Amino acid sequence: MRSPTHFCISNKFDVPIEYFVLIFDICCQTSCPPPPHLRISRTPRSIMNFMSTASEHFERGGKRRAAVAFAIFFFMIENLCTGAPLTLTFTQAPPLPDPIGFAGMGAGVSGDALLALGGAHFPDKKPWEGGGKAFNKFVYALERGAWHVAGELPSALAYPAYASTADGLVIAGGTNDNENFRAVFRVALKGGRLVREDLPALPVPVAFAASAMWHGKLVVIGGIGTPSATVALNDVHALDVTTPSKGWAALPPLPGRGRMLSVAGTFGGKLFVFGGCALEPDAAGKPLRSYLKEAFVLESEAGPWKRIRELPEPLVASVGPAPVAGDALLLLGGDTGFFYNNGKSPAEHPGQPRTIYAYRPADDSYAVAGQLPVGIVTAPAVQWQGKVLLVSGETGPGKRTNSVTIIGRE
Repeated sequence: MRSPTHFCISNKFDVPIEYFVLIFDICCQTSCPPPPHLRISRTPRSIMNFMSTASEHFERGGKRRAAVAFAIFFFMIENLCTGAPLTLTFTQAPPLPDPIGFAGMGAGVSGDALLALGGAHFPDKKPWEGGGKAFNKFVYALERGAWHVAGELPSALAYPAYASTADGLVIAGGTNDNENFRAVFRVALKGGRLVREDLPALPVPVAFAASAMWHGKLVVIGGIGTPSATVALNDVHALDVTTPSKGWAALPPLPGRGRMLSVAGTFGGKLFVFGGCALEPDAAGKPLRSYLKEAFVLESEAGPWKRIRELPEPLVASVGPAPVAGDALLLLGGDTGFFYNNGKSPAEHPGQPRTIYAYRPADDSYAVAGQLPVGIVTAPAVQWQGKVLLVSGETGPGKRTNSVTIIGRE
């Protein structure tokens, strides 16, 4: 029987467990993020202790074990260490002027104002209690520290693609649960009035897509074509918002299965996509979700998409687009699927995850960068006035918040 003080690396030899205790000590005390959720700062003493213990074992003849321990140590340094740690701050802007709040809003900047529109909520009962989903057609504006209703849309919608542009907030697609939309439009505040401009429609109806501005183009990634779809899309469409008359162009489709509720972001001239969920029909023909950890990067419009390191855990409906903070993209919250994959009822849901991951393209790594004050999904993130604003969102099945969280950096 193997000694309980050793860790079996292979069927040929063990490594003294003291090495792994020291590795864990290093992880807990250094600025390398360990497997998610450990918080760390750098301590050379722990590293020196590890090196000393391994060296002593090497001198006593345990060369292979020491070599393996060194290899594990340097693997951790190579694969887990990241750049300068992020210190995020959280404050609250005035809440959205709706007592419940909405999931699936579109939001962006128009001049000196923040616009937020659309979305859906359950005003009376939760869905498992027979409550119906209500869709919003109001456009709200945050100006000079206060929200007001700036206008109305011709019809209510939720879960569109969206992005801030120099001329206002662009909205593409969306749904009202009866149909998904192709319509694309831009809204802006001009002279205190809300102005709406129609833009070329999407090639196909799309809702629950990821979106981001990239090289002056609104890029719409994946989603679903109908409210009852059992297969998600992997199409990628792009509209040059400076010359929209050119219409939508097709970019290389995402590899593999189509996905909805992924999150996109741009960094260093590249387009990134993280997570989301794939769909397939269950035994009753209804959509069944598969939660994804896959992530991709598109370096040019000609492609191809390339796989990057997988997420530490599946993330679906993270707040998006993923904002930039220093040398990283922030992945804000997101449903991991853990609760639903364990057969729990929606009424028992503890609330959406609060974890914030920082993805650093320079070394293709993830680190835990903090926690949201409240876990939310299907909410827009808007970079505005040097901060990131998270507008409303879903905190749990059938539950919404009207809070607007401001993320800054120390």
